[in-house]
Amino acid sequence: MNAESGKSILVKTADEMEQYVRTCCSTPTNMMSGSYYDVHLRFVEDYALKIAPHFGAAPGLVRIAAITHDLGAITDYPALAQHHLTGADITSKLLEGKIPDSGIAVIADAIRNHNMPVRTGSPEAIALSHADGLSKFDSPVYWICYAWKRKFDSFGESVKWYESLLAACYAAMDPEVRKLVDGKYEAAKEIIAAAEGGMR
Repeated sequence: MNAESGKSILVKTADEMEQYVRTCCSTPTNMMSGSYYDVHLRFVEDYALKIAPHFGAAPGLVRIAAITHDLGAITDYPALAQHHLTGADITSKLLEGKIPDSGIAVIADAIRNHNMPVRTGSPEAIALSHADGLSKFDSPVYWICYAWKRKFDSFGESVKWYESLLAACYAAMDPEVRKLVDGKYEAAKEIIAAAEGGMR
């Protein structure tokens, strides 16, 4: 397989995975919300492709990993704590026979390590984990409401959870990469302050 045909196979596979994941997002059993692709996954995909060169990651593999990284959460929410592991397994099975086994292994490893930005591991794992972290700054209202609906009994706890999540992601990121969300971080802080002010 030459480089050009390998690239076209990755593009075709990524497009197929996008359609599959969008379908999964639209099912009633998806507890992450029917709009999850648009409020989270598309941001992860965009960031992953943007920062792949910075980490020396293969864009085609990173794109597939970004699209599929939360399949464990989308298809089996009760096992959310292990979604990075179940998601890697689900994605590996979906990709069998579509791309080389070596590519599947890279994607699965990236998914297993995406929960927080990491600075060690494969370039693809580092890129995906950073892209997932960056995406948390794009939809503050979604993440606060998600936490309130699915994780906590009070709105205040949900706001605090989101505030802590952003701080942890930002601190863990590569200093150059986190510059991409400096403005969004400030905007998110304003939303958090407004939410906290509304509770007083």
